[in-house]
Amino acid sequence: MSTDTPDEGRPAEEKPAERRPVEEEEYDDDEYDDYDDPHYDEPHRGMLILVLGILGLALQCPMVGIVAWVLGAADIRAMDEGRMDPEGRQTTQAGKILGIAASILFAVQILLMLLYVIGIGAFFAFAK
Repeated sequence: MSTDTPDEGRPAEEKPAERRPVEEEEYDDDEYDDYDDPHYDEPHRGMLILVLGILGLALQCPMVGIVAWVLGAADIRAMDEGRMDPEGRQTTQAGKILGIAASILFAVQILLMLLYVIGIGAFFAFAK
């Protein structure tokens, strides 16, 4: 009962399934012709800058606002030069603007406090 092929003596349900080569899906290259995917040296940090701007404004912390302002300006410059992914440009601009607003509001608060102290001092100086 020697057989040349291993499948001859087996019933049909025990025969191994035929293996076919896996065919790769074919993609239409024309679909991607309009898409330009250049390589950028750096990813954008838009979300980080936006969070720093919001924190600087909400916490009235001038250092955080200034960091958002400086990082935002540097990232927008890098996006203009083509070194950074421009996808996060709007988020970066929003964070930069919030950082500027936080810095300006802090400066206004300092000026108002100085005017208050000067006013109180002048009041007591002339009250005598």
